[in-house]
Amino acid sequence: MLEAALLAQDHCDAIDINLGCPQAIAKRGHYGAFLQDEWELLREIVSTLHRHLAIPVTCKIRIFEDMAKTIRYARMLQDAGAQMLTVHGRTRDQKGPLTGLADWKYVRVLRQQLSIPIFSNGNIMSVHDVERCIAETGVNGVMTAEGNLHNPALFEGVNPTAWSMAHEYLDLVEQYPAPISYIRGHLFKLFHHLMHLKSNAALREKLAGSHSVAEFRTVVTQLEQKYLPYHEGTLLWTGEDDSDATHNDDDTTSTATENGQQPSPPHPSKQDQNLHLPPWLCQPYIRAPPEVHRQKLEEAHRLANDPTREKRQFFDAHGNEISRKRMKKIRRVQRRPKNKNRAQQRALNSGKGRQTASSQDNDESDDDGEEEDGEEGQQQENNIVRMNISLAEANGRRRRFDELCKNDAPNCTNPMGMKCEHRLCRTCCKGKCYRENRDCAGHKIRIKSRREKAIALTRAEQEAQRKIDEEQEQQKCAEVEMLVPTAEEPTIERS
Repeated sequence: MLEAALLAQDHCDAIDINLGCPQAIAKRGHYGAFLQDEWELLREIVSTLHRHLAIPVTCKIRIFEDMAKTIRYARMLQDAGAQMLTVHGRTRDQKGPLTGLADWKYVRVLRQQLSIPIFSNGNIMSVHDVERCIAETGVNGVMTAEGNLHNPALFEGVNPTAWSMAHEYLDLVEQYPAPISYIRGHLFKLFHHLMHLKSNAALREKLAGSHSVAEFRTVVTQLEQKYLPYHEGTLLWTGEDDSDATHNDDDTTSTATENGQQPSPPHPSKQDQNLHLPPWLCQPYIRAPPEVHRQKLEEAHRLANDPTREKRQFFDAHGNEISRKRMKKIRRVQRRPKNKNRAQQRALNSGKGRQTASSQDNDESDDDGEEEDGEEGQQQENNIVRMNISLAEANGRRRRFDELCKNDAPNCTNPMGMKCEHRLCRTCCKGKCYRENRDCAGHKIRIKSRREKAIALTRAEQEAQRKIDEEQEQQKCAEVEMLVPTAEEPTIERS
């Protein structure tokens, strides 16, 4: 952490140490909010950064339940060299469903006790919350996280349409690429209220299965085309339930007209008085209070331990009972992009077959029998979930036991490998390849290849060693020739 901060000083205006991260991984890595338990280490980090950096060092903290301990903690960071402090008015345990409201009283007290600038974080859902927070706490500024994710125009004081913010965000993504999971998460934040409507279940699944910017933009465009008439006022938005009821009334009226009956007068629709923002506008997401979450947990625990509770059963398309874990795995596989078209086609085929069979049964049965069978079937299907999967997918692991190993000496009863080139089990195949110097691509056994590679490597090493020995021998011979003196040539005297 120190090395990264020291290297980043030339590219930043300030170094911020986030001590308010409540993630579980922070506990394993001893950083984030879990540095609240290691004051000496935190003091050393902040002081080291303050001494060696030419830019300011800021910190973001969470509070303790004890006010006095929170003040000592903040003063320690100020004395260590922190030049600005952002105070998140929640404890380390206030996260997820137990988040609750941030306590601005701690922020106000720290603003009075410290001499460095103080920023507040928590409970910021609109620009009015910003003004109210500054007025109540006297802080120098306000930070927001989740509120900005649901409404990026929060500080402007407006509530734009979700698709306009999504198009602008995707334009930035095309200019500055980001991981697909990050893009998907941001879009789900923007369309949080729309995606929780039952009529948008298909679009929600499509957004969850998108893997490119083009696919994301297609979903955004579909939502825009669906809700733009309501936003412009050409259609009246009466809510999810009222619109469904209106559609049902229209269907009933048309059916009655076709049968020659007098249609009943339509029910007057109650207009929305716009006391709440419509779901297509960017707006904050308000969590349920922690008390409500605790009540739900207690009720779920009570139902789980109730011996009279009727447990759900899960069956595949062939009537075989499967576990809940197996059912979840099958659903997860079916949601993959490569299996979507295949699953849809299989559903259409099975739907046609069931429709034909049901029509034949209805022709043969009486009206009374149909009512009784319908009631019994409805009671049985209440706790039964059937998965439309093929027999090959359901029993994919059993196919390998259809044929046994072809090894006769000794007689082997292990299942044969489906891709084995020698039609043996893995143990017998490995022994055969070892004895006969062979490979098996099905079992990924590479004995022959590895032996040839080892032999080639040995030969290469031997050849290299031979060349080294020859060079050394030539060098020794040259040294010997230089040391031995040459015979003097006889001189001829002239008379």
